[in-house]
Amino acid sequence: MSVRTIEGHLAIALEAGQALNVERLVTTEKRAAITKAFDELGWEYLAPVKERLGESYSYGELQVTRALIRRATAAD
Repeated sequence: MSVRTIEGHLAIALEAGQALNVERLVTTEKRAAITKAFDELGWEYLAPVKERLGESYSYGELQVTRALIRRATAAD
């Protein structure tokens, strides 16, 4: 299994309510930047956010952050 596949599975588990130590996957600073980019560009697609943020952000970090926000908003 590739790292990207594992990150995708972690994002799915997180969105489903599984407890994960998100800080080990994405720092608070990166989550803030990713969230801002998603707010500006929309939450549906990862590619525009990745293009905006650049190479220092991985698709896995985007997936995990999006899942965390979706879980939080679903709970509201």
